[in-house]
Amino acid sequence: MDEQITEWGQLWRQQASNDFDIDHLINKLKKMNRYALIQKIFFFIVVIFALYSMFTHLTLNVQQILAISVFAIGSLAVIIPLFRIKINFKNKNTQTFIESNIDCLKRKLKIPKVHFLIFIICSVLAINIGGFNQFESNLFQIVFHISTLIILAILWYARKVGIKNYESEILPVIEKLERMKDE
Repeated sequence: MDEQITEWGQLWRQQASNDFDIDHLINKLKKMNRYALIQKIFFFIVVIFALYSMFTHLTLNVQQILAISVFAIGSLAVIIPLFRIKINFKNKNTQTFIESNIDCLKRKLKIPKVHFLIFIICSVLAINIGGFNQFESNLFQIVFHISTLIILAILWYARKVGIKNYESEILPVIEKLERMKDE
């Protein structure tokens, strides 16, 4: 315990010369944790509602079950990483705290880049599978598939915005933690 206090004291003294506030960094990490909790709850509720709606309103033939399965797989591609990533404030030494949080934040950056991309593709694919041959008129079917392309474009744009927001918030924290690690 005394060794940990000494390490934090040394880091605190170095902070003055490096123009960097440890309390601010920890508050930023806590804020990210709260925001991640809101994301987890919101995304989980949306997915549960969507799956419930699909099961209760669709005709559960092979095509619809395939669409539901594809959507569920895409949703799991986001939900699992969201629930696995948690910033840990209870590490026993400073070095472990820094390394584990750098790793956690780097994995968090992959959510909009990789996992949300999988979700987007699976969701649009599920909509197209579920809506395939559901309309009598070819015109309605064409309009339906064009609508899913518009949804794809909107989700793609939202992903790009999400990546920029994640990077602008997370990359500075990673840089500060890496500077702390090197000192």
